Amino acid sequence: MKRLLLIIYCTCGLITANAQLDFYSGGGVDLLEADYFNPSWAQLDSGITIGVASLGYQQYHSGASYRDLISNGDQGAILDLDKLAPKLRAINHLQSTLSLQTVKAVLRKNNISVGFSHELVLQADMSYPSGLVELYNQGNQPFIGETIDLGPSGEFMSYNAYAVQVGIDLGLVRLAVRPKLLFGHQFLAMDSRRFSVYTDPEFYQLSFDTDFEIYSNGLLRFDDLNLINYNFSGLDSWSLFSNNTGFAIDLGATMVVRKWQLGLGLSDIGSMNWKDTEVYESVKQFDYSGISIPDVLDLESLVVGGNLDSLRTFFDVSEKTEDVRRTLPLQFRASALYALSDDWSFAAQAHYRKQNFTPWSFALSANYGGFKYVETSLVVAYRYEELNVGLGLNARLGKFRPFLAFENILQGFKPTASTNFYLRAGINLGLSN
Repeated sequence: MKRLLLIIYCTCGLITANAQLDFYSGGGVDLLEADYFNPSWAQLDSGITIGVASLGYQQYHSGASYRDLISNGDQGAILDLDKLAPKLRAINHLQSTLSLQTVKAVLRKNNISVGFSHELVLQADMSYPSGLVELYNQGNQPFIGETIDLGPSGEFMSYNAYAVQVGIDLGLVRLAVRPKLLFGHQFLAMDSRRFSVYTDPEFYQLSFDTDFEIYSNGLLRFDDLNLINYNFSGLDSWSLFSNNTGFAIDLGATMVVRKWQLGLGLSDIGSMNWKDTEVYESVKQFDYSGISIPDVLDLESLVVGGNLDSLRTFFDVSEKTEDVRRTLPLQFRASALYALSDDWSFAAQAHYRKQNFTPWSFALSANYGGFKYVETSLVVAYRYEELNVGLGLNARLGKFRPFLAFENILQGFKPTASTNFYLRAGINLGLSN
């Protein structure tokens, strides 16, 4: 069981439906990536601007960092749940996103702009109750007479996104639209409507109450419907297209008034259809005496009613195959930029992501372009109920514009030691007239 928890934790945390909350590029409006959440926001030179490559990574965990939890043992990586327990909340959250933009190009001529892009996105969002870890570490003895929630929930998704965009400059207002065709790779989700255990104080009897579904497409399979006998694979299998298709669209509007630039953007309006998804379901209420929680989690077989039985019967898991459609979390971005001088500008941004446990995030940034070869940005952001400080660098080397931005500089450049880290890096190539 601990091995399964480790795989799920690493999948959610070390790789990862939608991109990281990029607050840095919202201040650097001359970068191609500035239009990520508002396709009309970037101010590009006339001609062709190409994004050679761009990598974005974001992670957040409300508990301990990855380095604190995962160590190397004789049999490989070990998930040390003892270190997690002191930092648990009633409901804990783990989110991670990896986005790789392989190519992006925008042609701007007169008041019209057209563009194309391809991006690979891996994203995980997971929530789990403290009882899941506490019962594993301590057993059920400290919780006699209590009902403990065990059910995690969340989803992992990976897909290719092919997009075209069209924009028009009407003077004071710029408008843009970006439709995206999506091809899914892997999908894994768990919906826990109910998954709890109660320990009777008189008879020491365990009462389980389950109502959950596990969805898997190309990632996880349970052999013989046994929750411990599983195969986890497919992360190294990629293709440019697949039978899992979806569609989304991004919309943007930006107004420029003297030194002010004000913008609104809606992104990821759409959904993904995962064909032939395996659905494992358990809906059952049952009692059992004479066994403890650690036995349930660690043993592959149990003695139930005098017979050797597997967790298949214990949780009464059924299997079916069906097409599953999942709506992408809608995102909204409001931005305001004030150009104080040729060298200084300031930006304020608010971001909303539907289905997030803390949907609103905010950021203030100061941008300085007075150096000869580099522009710098300092970002102060509030998201996931935490303050974070970030730094951005944008080099000006002729036609090449490499950039780097990361957050959590107060703890240093330590992604694995941080519970809230963001990184984005890439290169723009400007072929202006």
